Amino acid sequence: VTAGWRLKYNLSYDVQSKLITDQEVQITRNLHCWEMVFVWRPSGIRSGYYLRINVLDLPDVKVETSEGGITPGGLF
Repeated sequence: VTAGWRLKYNLSYDVQSKLITDQEVQITRNLHCWEMVFVWRPSGIRSGYYLRINVLDLPDVKVETSEGGITPGGLF
């Protein structure tokens, strides 16, 4: 992938039950003066996705959508 991409992966593991309790994949891409953020949680109570495209200099100018247990306030 090119330099404009960022990929982040988080995993939560319960040591006692030896189970993965939560996973999250976050992909961010700078698109010149715009930014795209996609977050996906494949399983767990907060499973779902979130997509936002916004102007870098004006973060309030954005288009966003989500489904499932992901809310914009709980992401960053």
